[in-house]
Amino acid sequence: MAFIEKFMRAIISGIAANAPRGGALESESIREFLWPPPPLPLHFPGCGYRAASGWKRFFTQPLHAASSRSLVDAGAALAYDLAMKSVWTFLLFCPVLGLVAAPQGAQAPSVDQILDRYVQAVGGKDAIAKVTSRAMKGTLENSDDGTTSPAEVVAKAPNKYLSVVSLGDSGQAQEGWNGETGWGKDPDSGLHDMNKSDLVAAKRDYDFYRQIRLKELFPKMSLSGKMKVDDRDAYIVEATAADGAVEKLYFDVESGLLVRRDFERVNVDDGILLYEVDYEDYKDVDGLKLPSTVRRKTPDYALTYRFTEIKQNVAVDDARFNKPEK
Repeated sequence: MAFIEKFMRAIISGIAANAPRGGALESESIREFLWPPPPLPLHFPGCGYRAASGWKRFFTQPLHAASSRSLVDAGAALAYDLAMKSVWTFLLFCPVLGLVAAPQGAQAPSVDQILDRYVQAVGGKDAIAKVTSRAMKGTLENSDDGTTSPAEVVAKAPNKYLSVVSLGDSGQAQEGWNGETGWGKDPDSGLHDMNKSDLVAAKRDYDFYRQIRLKELFPKMSLSGKMKVDDRDAYIVEATAADGAVEKLYFDVESGLLVRRDFERVNVDDGILLYEVDYEDYKDVDGLKLPSTVRRKTPDYALTYRFTEIKQNVAVDDARFNKPEK
């Protein structure tokens, strides 16, 4: 409020200084209580460039005065009234002066609040726990070779996972996790076991109830900021697992849903790779919000799953997740 008082005093002095007659009145004293101004950005939020430029000129242009002291005394009441109107008009139409024109932005939520809201946005803990299996069918787009292939992903509680991509005459690319061991099979490298790095990550990635177990999977979590994800604000939660692995989880500010994950993986051929996984096009499936598009990107290529069919609580034989003999 002290700043408003000083601002009004400056306007009163300015009105008097620009009166049409009278002796010179030194107005440089205005700067004594208004310069330097509060540290505000050049582009004032809510004001626009013209208002910001005008504010800057107010403090930097030379001040001129030509009035008598008697005029100031005689018009004090009128000047004060005009000053009040000027100040509040400025403040109302330029809310950048956050301390006086508008309340400060809402305090950022805690990590627990973000995670709880995420669970509720998906459908709630009870609804999530009622589902014990999930089968999804659609396509996989590979930006590396420009192909689009039929794909199927099957998951089963508590921690089983299988993906199958049909590659036409070349056969299939498969990746499986039976809760204890993982494997892969494709036309190029044949049948092989997961490497140690992938095994550790698979325990977290393929936890069927991951949405409600994030705090158990990542004992250390902190809010590290907010950024845009596809033109939408998202809270960034930095999550650290017990083995020291770090993931960044991005939760949409408005919907509360998880929209992105960032993490590193060790690749035999390329060393450490940064992965970015986007979750898009959430659909309502039996009371749960599930992403129908999952885009996994690296610096070199992107794999995009687009699911057109999602079924839950389907019968799935555990044997499907075991490593095949050949």
